[in-house]
Amino acid sequence: MLGRPALVGALALVGVVHGDRAAQFCCPVARATAAAPTYSPSQFVPLSVTLAGQLRTTTAAAAGGFLDSVVKVRRLDSIITQLPAGTNTLGRLRALDSLVGRVKWDTVGTSTSASSGNVSLGTSTGKVTVLLTGSLTTTAATADQVILTRTVTASKTLYLSYVCLKARLTAVSATASVLGAASVETPSGTKVYTTTFVNPTTSEVEQNCVAWGEPVPVAAGVVVRCVTTPTAVTSMFWLCNLGGYER
Repeated sequence: MLGRPALVGALALVGVVHGDRAAQFCCPVARATAAAPTYSPSQFVPLSVTLAGQLRTTTAAAAGGFLDSVVKVRRLDSIITQLPAGTNTLGRLRALDSLVGRVKWDTVGTSTSASSGNVSLGTSTGKVTVLLTGSLTTTAATADQVILTRTVTASKTLYLSYVCLKARLTAVSATASVLGAASVETPSGTKVYTTTFVNPTTSEVEQNCVAWGEPVPVAAGVVVRCVTTPTAVTSMFWLCNLGGYER
C-alpha cells in the first residue's frame, strides 16, 4: 500500500515525458521547446510554449485555430461592435480583419495610415486643401453670369466637399421679391446643383449650403464654377464658397 503513491507518481512522470499518455495520469502540462513540435493523429499532447514562456497557438484560419495576437483580437472586437445585426459572420469578419490588418494600430486602438493608397480619409498624404470664394454684383438678367470659376490643376483631381451660395439686394429693401437662381457647374454648362433665392424684406439674408458625404471628384483640367441667373436688373450681390482638396 505504501508503494502505490510512488508508483502512480512514476507513471505520471513517464506520461509527461512521453506526452501522448500524459492526459491518462495527470492534467496536461506545458512543454518548452525551441521549435514548434509536431504530433500524430489522436495523440494526447501537452501544451507547447517557447523557451521564453510564450504559449504557442495557431493562426490557421481554415483550421479554425486561435488568434495568437491580442492586437488581432482587439481589431476584431472593434469591428464586431460596428457591424449591423446579421452581418457578423465568420467569413465576413475574416475579410474585414484582412482589410484592417493593412492599418497600423497603436496602444489605444486608434489608427494611422499604413500606406498612401487610394483611401485617404483622415490623412493628409498628397492632399492640397482648396478653399475658394467669389462674389459678383449683377445689374442685368443675363443667364449664367459667373460668380466663381476654377480649373483643376494638371495631373490632379479635385475632390469637391461643399458649396455655399448666398444672395441679397445691393440696397436693403422692405419689399419681398424673387432674386433668381444660382448653380454649381462642372464642367462649364453642366449644372450639378441649383438653388433659388428671394429677398426676405429686411430679415436675415438667405443662404444655401450643401456638404457631400462623399466628395465629388473633378478631373484634371476640368472647370468647376458657380453661376447665377438673376430675375431682374435690380442690383444684386451674389456670393459663392467652394471647398475640398486636390491630390
